Amino acid sequence: MSILAVLLQTAATFGLGAVVLRLLRLDKDLDPLERLAWAWGAGFATFGWLLFLPALFGLTADWVFLALLAAGLPGLSLLRPWPRLAAPSGWTWAVAGLLAVAAGLDLAEALVPPADADSLAYHFARPREILALGRLLPVARAVDGATPMLAQMTYLPALALGGERGLTLWTGLSGWLALLPLFALARRWLTTGWALTLVALVATVPAWVYGAGSGQVEARVAPLVLLALFATIQAGRDRDLRWAALAGLLAGAYAGAKFFGLPFAALCGLAVLTGRRLAPTAAFALVAAAIGGPWYLFHAVTLGDPIFPLLHDILGQPGPPLWDDAHATALKATYSQSETDVPANLIWLLGYPVVASILPMPVWEAGRTGLGGFGLMAAPFAIAAAWRARASLWRSPLAPLALLAVVFYAVWFLSGTSQRIRHLLPLYPVIALLLLAAAERFTRATPARPALIAGIAVVLAVQLAGQVLFSLTPLGALAGGYDRDRFYDQVLVHHAPVPWINTALKSGDRLVTGERQLLYLLPPNTYFAHETFQAQLNLLADGASPERDLQGLARLNITHILYSPDPATGLGRLAARLEASGCLRPLAAFSGKLFLSRTLGLGAGETPFVVAAIAPDCLTGAGP
Repeated sequence: MSILAVLLQTAATFGLGAVVLRLLRLDKDLDPLERLAWAWGAGFATFGWLLFLPALFGLTADWVFLALLAAGLPGLSLLRPWPRLAAPSGWTWAVAGLLAVAAGLDLAEALVPPADADSLAYHFARPREILALGRLLPVARAVDGATPMLAQMTYLPALALGGERGLTLWTGLSGWLALLPLFALARRWLTTGWALTLVALVATVPAWVYGAGSGQVEARVAPLVLLALFATIQAGRDRDLRWAALAGLLAGAYAGAKFFGLPFAALCGLAVLTGRRLAPTAAFALVAAAIGGPWYLFHAVTLGDPIFPLLHDILGQPGPPLWDDAHATALKATYSQSETDVPANLIWLLGYPVVASILPMPVWEAGRTGLGGFGLMAAPFAIAAAWRARASLWRSPLAPLALLAVVFYAVWFLSGTSQRIRHLLPLYPVIALLLLAAAERFTRATPARPALIAGIAVVLAVQLAGQVLFSLTPLGALAGGYDRDRFYDQVLVHHAPVPWINTALKSGDRLVTGERQLLYLLPPNTYFAHETFQAQLNLLADGASPERDLQGLARLNITHILYSPDPATGLGRLAARLEASGCLRPLAAFSGKLFLSRTLGLGAGETPFVVAAIAPDCLTGAGP
């Protein structure tokens, strides 16, 4: 059933995209391979958008998802004739073999339970919660709570119809299909062998390996970015309403999947406007707003802030505080310390890509989930190519793509957003295409060709070795016939209390915890309490009191607490206050594992945890 559900969803995605292309009368203008690629991007965007309303209105029964999937299947007939490629060369076969190995390693990850912390915290936890509770509910939590979730909506049918295995297979397959548009569009400038090499360079880069097989959305929105830029350039150049609408669909979907899709959509809109026609720009804006807008409208209505809580200083918060000035100040300080390592200025704008490739700062995580060494290796060839063609450079069909990519990178870096390099992954296929196309053209029939090929071979070898290392844990689990709880004990931080909680707590109980990586595994109504990410349960040291603690717990209907008795943690301090007031009854104690490296199975000590019940009498008298 898991495989059938994923295959059905994949076919429906292509079918929906084909219908979009036919409605826009663009399918006849595309060769078969590009039509298939555009259908994937348009279908993924449309599918994620369509699933918002069923989630919002509680239409999450299996028959609803089956009906949506069935509606997309007839569109498959619009994709004929199917693509045909020329006979592969030896180089093509070699790269295809490498990709087969990489795909096999990713399949191993898809066949074991999900273990990525962010996926368990919200990428997978929120879809599971929607299905368990029957509808989409707002989450008044900064950073990973009140986020646009167009990409995660595509997880709903896979999870509902195929279970957890369907969910992980869908994320694995959609991560690979995200590379189809890159391959198809690259063939405008590269041979099949070189285009496949480009796919291999992207598919094995650490950030892609880390994110594409998990619930992370960066890899899945990467084709939206690539296709949106191509459609934007076409719309601006030809002043074509059809391409403008398609660009709006794709850019709007990126905005509906990630906050930073908003400035990307604005950039694309400005590029369409360079065609000096109001109609294409209006078409782009209307479609982009319709596709990306529902999530921002939902948060505006339910939380009072379309990009909660970033507009708190402007909008404020009516009624019971979902957010307040104290938490806004604390979040700014925490975010600055945990997400940025260098100032967002022009010097670091230029230095960031180089330093991130050689000596990355800790926050950037470029050593573990970076963008590999291809960019640094190919840059000299690409710069030389640009210099040699400097007289006609701006007439190149790749020049507008390069300009838009550079502007988007500049906006990203100078905005002061998170400097974790994996957040640039949606742009990486565009950059890799530009670099390889330029380097391949420059070295064609020159003595520099062997150097380029050798450099690519080294990069691929290093990246594939890293992927093998990353895959050791799932491969070992599959080889040993894993037990689910034992598997999580070996790879998931602080997993020890989970089995007991899932057995002991009743349906009417509600747990609060500060362990975000456990949310997918805990009961779906578990509340995640963080000192600075949420304000409904005030864990800031200067706002603490037993009376406020109990009021917050009563308002959230909390009955149990999972905490570490560490006074450095907000929940640890809250539990100590409750215990001193006689309102806390410990039920069970555990030792949660820490890991120096989950990939290598290296431990780093243990943390004590307690599950305790809150006295009902204390909550009854707490008041609103």
